Amino acid sequence: MFSCDLYLKVFEHHVYGRNIANGRSVELRPRSPYVHPRALVGTFSEADAVVTAVVKQIKGPTFFKTIRILIQPMAMCEGGCTQVESRVLRELALGAGAAKALVWTGSVLDDQSVRAKLEEL
Repeated sequence: MFSCDLYLKVFEHHVYGRNIANGRSVELRPRSPYVHPRALVGTFSEADAVVTAVVKQIKGPTFFKTIRILIQPMAMCEGGCTQVESRVLRELALGAGAAKALVWTGSVLDDQSVRAKLEEL
């Protein structure tokens, strides 16, 4: 009720975000690539800029609302994420304004599942 729940998917060359309350979504590409041959996020500043831009466009008015983000790597995560990769994704979500952030490495979720996962935080 007093939260703004967002679902972000981080791909190699773009970030997709969806506000699960109002359905607003956007897909943005970074100015310069953030991917590295060995890691989904190799250039933190580029990834941070595009994640922040996505959140700004989809969050809507958040006065008195807590932003909660479920962020999911969509590439280069075969076998799961390392602790470092999970930390990078969490930091991207927190840096974009999330009060609470969850990194999800499972299958793609529907809006109801995203909300349920965020309620567990």
